[in-house]
Amino acid sequence: MLLFVISFYSHLFDLYKFNIIMDSIGREESPSRQTLKKEKIMKKILLTSLGTLFIAGAANASEVKGYIGSNISSMTQISRNSAGTAGGIDGLANSLFFGLKAGDFRFEVDPTLSYRSSETKTGSVKTETTRHRFGLGGNVFYDFTNVGGKFFTPFVGAGVSFRSTSNEVKTAGTKTTDTTTATYTLGVQGGVSLNVSESWNFDIGLGLDYDSNESKNNIAKTKTTTTGYGTDINLRLRYTF
Repeated sequence: MLLFVISFYSHLFDLYKFNIIMDSIGREESPSRQTLKKEKIMKKILLTSLGTLFIAGAANASEVKGYIGSNISSMTQISRNSAGTAGGIDGLANSLFFGLKAGDFRFEVDPTLSYRSSETKTGSVKTETTRHRFGLGGNVFYDFTNVGGKFFTPFVGAGVSFRSTSNEVKTAGTKTTDTTTATYTLGVQGGVSLNVSESWNFDIGLGLDYDSNESKNNIAKTKTTTTGYGTDINLRLRYTF
């Protein structure tokens, strides 16, 4: 367990320094090589952390319980596209998740599936808009049950997710917008869980994330790549069966 704690927080510190690493890469190499190096750094950080979590989990797993919950997150992100232009994103997101708790470890999935369609008319001109999204994320958490006592439990975790979003707009029967965006996210987080009752927990966590987005304009036949790193505050309510 000591190995797990040292390894995890070592990688958490590496991720904290990641913005400095990206800036130094950006001054020396082309945007395409920047993206490759950034992804290699993040994959190394995430895979080592996940590997440590799974090994420790397999060694300590005992009774397995299922749980379900809802997450509300506030995100602040700094992004950079393939041309080197920087920008910022702030927003709120909500999602459902399902998981299994084995001893002090929690393993969960976070699926996303949505479809939206709308139609408007301006005089005789009809505009149709459709948007559909599919995504799947996976997280692993470790609860420090011997630290917090009866009322709260500190935790750390790591995760990876994929999300695909398609947007299409037709005006007077002619397609004016047709885009597809693929997003990959790697992240780590830590926080504290408030033990409301034997079955209910309220988690408060701070996360550090890295995103890689590839957006395709299917009409103009162009592609834009954007990478970003940022922080998020997560508020999660869990019910354990």
